[in-house]
Amino acid sequence: MGDYWELPGGKIEPGETAADCVIRELLEELGIQVSLGEQLAPIVHTYDHATVRLHTCIGTLAQGSPRATNLEVAEHRWVSPDELPGFTFLPANEVILGMIAARMRGGNGG
Repeated sequence: MGDYWELPGGKIEPGETAADCVIRELLEELGIQVSLGEQLAPIVHTYDHATVRLHTCIGTLAQGSPRATNLEVAEHRWVSPDELPGFTFLPANEVILGMIAARMRGGNGG
């Protein structure tokens, strides 16, 4: 969906858990290794063309520096949380960003 920013990720492969997928996708797409903590409730969002189920984890950067290693996008950026309001994300990603922002403020976010 052009003109929108989106979070890194991809499809869960057969036999893979959501957490395993997050770890694999971040390594493949950004060349980073992460240490995962809490898994947030999955988000189900219906677009005109498809319904998606997104799994999100809270984690920390364990190794590497984010860089585009396997991205098929027009542009990518690594930004601070304060910069996020300046970007237009896909609607399902907006829900995830709200949940993460709530946790950063000490709330449960949903």
